[in-house]
Amino acid sequence: MSERFIEANLGVHTADGERVELALADGRLVVRFVDWQDEPRELLLPGTLAFRWQDDDGGGAPRDDTTYEVAGSAWLEAQLDRSGLWGNDRYRHYKLCFNAAGTLDVICQAVLPE
Repeated sequence: MSERFIEANLGVHTADGERVELALADGRLVVRFVDWQDEPRELLLPGTLAFRWQDDDGGGAPRDDTTYEVAGSAWLEAQLDRSGLWGNDRYRHYKLCFNAAGTLDVICQAVLPE
């Protein structure tokens, strides 16, 4: 199964985001950053199973300021299997691209923007 990147709306835009901070507490990842308008933003990612930060994505996704859901994610399948959640369709693999700052990959429960 090959991975496909589908644009996703998680309720915040990563456009020109900088000063990215990550904190994991009580099974949820909190992502804080300053957006292109110098406004602080915060995103809560519930039921986080795994995450990784990369300064250089190595060509995995387009290098832009967009958030994607990774369909056909081998990493998602491996994490669900490792966690005993195989076949659970509540979890997603999201890729948040912060352009020059880096890329955040996260496996968490589906995020529905407010």
